[in-house]
This record gives sequence, C-alpha cells and structure tokens, in this order.
Amino acid sequence: MMHTNQDDVPMPEDVARLVRRYRDLLVRWPEEGLGAARPEVAGILLHRSYDIRDVLRQSEEGRRAIGALMRDDVEAVRLAAATDVLEWDPVAAEPVLEEIATGGRLALTAEVTLQLFRDGEFDVD
Repeated sequence: MMHTNQDDVPMPEDVARLVRRYRDLLVRWPEEGLGAARPEVAGILLHRSYDIRDVLRQSEEGRRAIGALMRDDVEAVRLAAATDVLEWDPVAAEPVLEEIATGGRLALTAEVTLQLFRDGEFDVD
C-alpha cells in the first residue's frame, strides 16, 4: 500500500519502489509487447506505467526520479522518461529524444514525439 500525505502525494519511501516498478514495466514493454507482436500486452504494460507515472509526477522527488531514468541503459526507459520530462523540463528532455530518434527500434516514436512537441500539439496524457 502506498503512503500519501494529506494532498495524496507519495511519501519519499514510496518513490523508490514506484520508480522501480515504473522502470520494470517500461523494460518489459518492447520485448513482451512490441517484440512479440502482442499489442494487447504492450498496451497493458504502458497503461500500468502511465498510472505509476501519474503518481510520481505529483511530487518533486518523483519528477527527479523520472528525470534520472533519461540516463538509463534501456532505450524504452529513456524514451518514456524523456517523453514525461518534456512536460516540466523540455531543455533536458529534447536531447534525449533527439538521440533516440537517430536510429534504433524506437526512433520513429521519438521523432514523432519531438515533432508533436515542437508543433505545440503534444499532450503527455
């Protein structure tokens, strides 16, 4: 059970647990969903990660934890983290997305995300 303060923001001891779960879902997403051509599994994994992301981004500590994932060694984790960070720190997030967009399995996703953001049409939700 997650502990929250009176504003329903996660307490610090829960942020580490939540970010581990968030990362785990993102690591699994390309392999168990996309790589296995199982879009229903990919969708479930992403929606679960979104639920956790929504809790994490309520606090400064949670936003910092998501931001730290932009340096992860797994491309899918970097992509998701940078996409989330666009909301509050685009200067930090754009270079990560630009690097992913140069090639690899998720290049097109990064490229489209950047284009939507730069055109003012991006909505993280």
